[in-house]
Amino acid sequence: MDVSVKKGTGKYNSIDLFKLIMSVCVIAIHTQPLINCQNELVVQIYEAIVGMAVPFFFLSTGFLIYEKTRSGGVFYLLILKIGRVKSLGCT
Repeated sequence: MDVSVKKGTGKYNSIDLFKLIMSVCVIAIHTQPLINCQNELVVQIYEAIVGMAVPFFFLSTGFLIYEKTRSGGVFYLLILKIGRVKSLGCT
């Protein structure tokens, strides 16, 4: 998987770009700009594109948290603590 990354910064430019695009899609979900559109093809294409917004945010958040924990960042410690608390509550 080729994701453009600035060397040494841990910044994923392509994910940032898609977050911008998908945030506009989330706004479109809530504002329903094509509510009176009669063209069925346009509505289907719109729904297909806009329908990817929320799953994209879940996937990208999971990926970024994984990358952070893999390098032993702050999230790693947080996830370890959450895991310990959940294991105590499930007994």
